Amino acid sequence: MLKIIQVKSAIRRKQDHKDTLRALGLRRPGQTVYHEDSQVIRGMIQKIYYMLEVSEVTSKQAGAEQKAPDPAPGVTVKSTAEAEAEKPAERPEAQAPAQQPEPTEEPAPEALPEVEQPSEEKKSPEESRESIEAEGPEEEPAEDEDETEAENKE
Repeated sequence: MLKIIQVKSAIRRKQDHKDTLRALGLRRPGQTVYHEDSQVIRGMIQKIYYMLEVSEVTSKQAGAEQKAPDPAPGVTVKSTAEAEAEKPAERPEAQAPAQQPEPTEEPAPEALPEVEQPSEEKKSPEESRESIEAEGPEEEPAEDEDETEAENKE
């Protein structure tokens, strides 16, 4: 049986190396997996050896390590019976339904004066054309006098 630990990240690695990590069941550095020793597994390990730490273990060692992982420092592992024995007796307050606090009346903020919004009436296309025609054509700026005289003579 092989104990395989990922020691380096898969960031900035070739895609087929990332796929090999996933095939081995590894997702992040520090993760440990156990696989039966076979040529297929050995080939995968050989491909990405630089990201892994591999050691041979017996089936009993692997089973013991998988079942009881080492807890983090400062963490104590207790059975459910021990945890319930240490559980403090529930207080009657906790069993009563929660009451919502009564809302306090706050003075309403002063209302802002209403501002009239300019309203534009929507006109039909015909009405808009009529209003444009009523304004008359736009006047073009006067051109030089010499040019206008030349046009009049022709």
